[in-house]
Amino acid sequence: MPAEKSKKQVTTKATFHKVNKKFTLEQLLDMWVRTRGHFTLNEAVKFLTSFEPEDSEERIARDVRTMISADGLAFTKDDSGTEFYTCHEFFKNKKFIVSRFDLDQKLGVLIPGGRVAPFCHSSILPSEMILRTPEGKKLPKKKIKITIEDAAAYYNLLGAEEMFHYFEADHFDNPAVLKMGDVRGELKLEVYNTALLDHPDAVEFTVQDWSEGIFTVAPAPATALNTPPDWLPDFEHSLYKVFDRFSYYIEIPEQLRQALFLAPEVLQHKDPFETDRLLSCSENIEIILMGSRTLLWRRDEAPPEVKDENNASDDVALSRARTDSIEDILEDLKCPLTPVEIESAMYDELYRGGDNFANVYDRLFAHWELPFADDTQETYFLNYLEALWEDISESYDRVEDHENGRVRHFAIAVNNERLRWLAKITKAGHAPNAKQKKTLESIAERTHLLLRLLETTNLREQFTIPTESDEVIESLTQLADQMNALMQQYDYEAEA
Repeated sequence: MPAEKSKKQVTTKATFHKVNKKFTLEQLLDMWVRTRGHFTLNEAVKFLTSFEPEDSEERIARDVRTMISADGLAFTKDDSGTEFYTCHEFFKNKKFIVSRFDLDQKLGVLIPGGRVAPFCHSSILPSEMILRTPEGKKLPKKKIKITIEDAAAYYNLLGAEEMFHYFEADHFDNPAVLKMGDVRGELKLEVYNTALLDHPDAVEFTVQDWSEGIFTVAPAPATALNTPPDWLPDFEHSLYKVFDRFSYYIEIPEQLRQALFLAPEVLQHKDPFETDRLLSCSENIEIILMGSRTLLWRRDEAPPEVKDENNASDDVALSRARTDSIEDILEDLKCPLTPVEIESAMYDELYRGGDNFANVYDRLFAHWELPFADDTQETYFLNYLEALWEDISESYDRVEDHENGRVRHFAIAVNNERLRWLAKITKAGHAPNAKQKKTLESIAERTHLLLRLLETTNLREQFTIPTESDEVIESLTQLADQMNALMQQYDYEAEA
């Protein structure tokens, strides 16, 4: 059912208009979505058009689909992308169980691992969740040592790539341990002390805030992990639908999240929902390896073949267009993006907790038609992007990138506003007059500064303390105000 228009929502919308100058469309959409449980594409477009009245509804609709897909803010029941159901509202007050195994009991902790991942935003790491008792007391964290082999059993539902990224990020000693390649090597991980819960056999989680990873936790009795729960058939059937719809393109936490959305009754059965029971009891679902990734799949069926576009076949013809460099291809396509912007978008996806190349591609090119001269030029283009994504994602360290990432994320938001405006005037197709040409030169000067900053954030350890990044973000705010004023001036000069 659509969310009722409450006084709070009306006030919120007024507030949005009041602070519009300080937020990008993406940030405005994120805040607006959090005030709703269900909304339509038309409602979102109408809301954002009130801030960008000169932009076309068609373009804003494409932006909305791209932003929601990339941020994972909402579900859709089909691929039409016209109705959305927000994740924070769907999961609010939902309950599930996480068992404590022998190692948890021995150490007096709860190692949530990847078992909680479907119930919060993908940017929330397992050690960043906030767990509170029913009385409101926060569970303290505790550093533990755990072998790679044991840790993998807890964290495998993150997916292989994301699991190892997390291990590297959680402690600066871990990358060296992982490089040794010995599963008996000991990692240092931050987990949760369960003394406030009297170290129970299992913990019942209640979702309080999906977007922020906030849960209420309470003691729960042990579950029969090897006894099939009453919700298992429904959940398996829902996972089949997810496999058919998304194939191998989404990670394990998102597979589970989508399956829960398609079968909400699973969370209302007599037997409490627990991901461990899915893996221990299902005869039809298993974790499989696909290249360097893992995902859930039907046990009796081979997964679809992954199209390997990194290796062009021997009979690929020479392209009629330029393919010597990504700069040449972008120029041929009349796409204003630069390699620095492409690289920055990839870093930003990883900084935000994502791990999906398709999200990066959508964010980069949603505004632009890409008229490739032929299939070969397109193959070279995709090869470049995928090779760069692989290089960046394999070596990325989210902890090391934290301050750089803050600056980069803000700079990308500023640059995205410029790109949306540029796409709008490009589509209009009007040649600039003399005044507009001077304004474009001023915008270009500031764009140069912005891209130089993005290039800097892609180098390691440029901003290492919050005060440095805060100062740069403040300067970026001033730069954004200048660019917004110049873009408005350009539009005004067209009418003069």
